[in-house]
Amino acid sequence: MSLGWPHMGGITPLLFVGLVPLLWVEEQIYLRKQNGSRQRLSPFSYLAFLTFNAITTWWVCHASVGGGIAAIVFNSAFMAGVWQLYHFTKRKVGRRESWFALIFYWIAFESIHLTWELTWPWLTFGNGLANATALVQWYEYTGTLGGSTWILVVNLLVFELVRWWKSSEKPTKVRNRLAAALILTLVVPMAASLSIFASYEEQGEKVDVLVLQPNIDPYNDKFGAMTPEQQLDKMLQLADPLLDDRVEYVVGPETALPSTVWEDHPNNTGTFTQLQYFVREHSYLNVIIGMNSAKVFEPDQPLPAAVRKFSKGDKYFEKYNTAVQFDRNEQPIFYHKSKLVPGVERMPYPSIFKFLGDFAIDLGGTSGSMGTQKERTVYFDPDRPTLGVAPVICYESIFGEYVTDYIRNGAKLIFIVTNDGWWEDTPGYKQHLAYGRLRAIECRRSIARSANTGISCFINQRGDVSQATGWWVPAAIRETILANDEETVYVKYGDYLARVALLVSALLVLLTIVRNFVPKKSSAV
Repeated sequence: MSLGWPHMGGITPLLFVGLVPLLWVEEQIYLRKQNGSRQRLSPFSYLAFLTFNAITTWWVCHASVGGGIAAIVFNSAFMAGVWQLYHFTKRKVGRRESWFALIFYWIAFESIHLTWELTWPWLTFGNGLANATALVQWYEYTGTLGGSTWILVVNLLVFELVRWWKSSEKPTKVRNRLAAALILTLVVPMAASLSIFASYEEQGEKVDVLVLQPNIDPYNDKFGAMTPEQQLDKMLQLADPLLDDRVEYVVGPETALPSTVWEDHPNNTGTFTQLQYFVREHSYLNVIIGMNSAKVFEPDQPLPAAVRKFSKGDKYFEKYNTAVQFDRNEQPIFYHKSKLVPGVERMPYPSIFKFLGDFAIDLGGTSGSMGTQKERTVYFDPDRPTLGVAPVICYESIFGEYVTDYIRNGAKLIFIVTNDGWWEDTPGYKQHLAYGRLRAIECRRSIARSANTGISCFINQRGDVSQATGWWVPAAIRETILANDEETVYVKYGDYLARVALLVSALLVLLTIVRNFVPKKSSAV
């Protein structure tokens, strides 16, 4: 599984057989328990998923050793727990039903991992196909969970085929049926996707976009050695050679304005006013860029869970990882990142664990318990009021259904602003880019991606990447992209596979519990 993952080997076919050894181990333990053995599956499944998590996400430790180890240890436990539940259902309900149990339990787990505050969906199985975009064009109908289902079903079919092949009875009809099912399950989705890939034509009105990659060291320069004014000057100098009156958008990375902007009085911050002057001088431009911001709350106002108190006085404030649009209206529009990295930007469930907020991992500038917002903000061009842009900030680009909220709110383009420099030159920032390709397919939206460093690029509506920049180099790139206004099935209905999986999983768990407590003789009743 690890060798099949993007930028860990990228041997995609291995994803379709990578679970077979663990399925085989589970089967042997299942058979032994039928004969009274007390051997446990959990040590094997935990070791398997610990290996998978460690190999694919070790690079998180570059940002925080403790945080990286915690993510690997706990995510492995969650995955092993799903496998243990499948094993228990198989023992109590039967082998045939357990097939469905594993698929539905796993998809239900991945859906929960996309929504709760301990979220870490980096290793959603469907993400493993992120660089095989020609094979997953049908994600516009199912989203990433469709890919997870495909991988699970193929692994199960391969395992069953191997199991029957090694059976002493060797019933030919069963083997032939399994082989036919396996071939169809592999070939039909691939053929459908390749057909869509070959025939798909991008749609929408043309938009000229300029993307900046300032390449500022997040550890040594961004929040210390370089002043905010120096950093902004560097970005504007990168933009200058490519600017003319045909450019409609300039996109800067996450926390490009590192000093805190108080949203109640933003003009008190030098870099903020400097960007406003820049837009006045280039009246044809919209600038979308990342920054740190904060908002003040009076004591009589409803206080959010992540609120902090000033050291003096009775007022409170909340900090945000923010994207802002500067345009000709001179009224800045703020969007607060709302899918926050657990343990870095927010303590999970702050209303319960608020007292732990000060212990969040410090990455400088965007750490501690941050605020969020309920709705997805879409930025509209003052001159073209139907042209909407989704300002997706960093970690948010992993969440398919979350991004569809922007599209339903009118976004025709997706701009991803990120700072992947924390992970250094590792597979992390490459995987992050690859997952963005899936958002383009799911929503059929063109993407402009601005990274502080790492990979800035453009992604078209088929998921093809163009003008990808190098690691640790300052760069500016410009391209005309298309703003599509059609909604895909996935945009309209979101993760409907998750809702089905959660419902069926609940029924399967209930059936497992009943079979566990009701004696076999009376189970028919």
